[in-house]
Amino acid sequence: MNGDMTDTEVREAARWYCLVAVKKGSYVGASETWIQDSIRKIFPLTATEEWVREQLDYLSERGLLTLNRRVGQAWWVRLTRYGHDVVDFTVPCDAGIARPPRT
Repeated sequence: MNGDMTDTEVREAARWYCLVAVKKGSYVGASETWIQDSIRKIFPLTATEEWVREQLDYLSERGLLTLNRRVGQAWWVRLTRYGHDVVDFTVPCDAGIARPPRT
């Protein structure tokens, strides 16, 4: 899928898909492994463990999700209140995340 997309476009789209994947876990959250598997279906050549963790770190620094970094285990990820609002289209989405237009 990312053959005609720039690296920046791939990163920004993947960040959106990460948020959506975590939202599927509701308020319980999701494991990094499950998120990575979801992203690999869209960007199979790009979504390495390290690359997905970079996107999750970015989203965490933006206050959209929290990370439970467990040594030797997969990270556990939960959306913050603000992250839920971004995915639900109730607040504006800043640059750096390719949120599609609301339909």
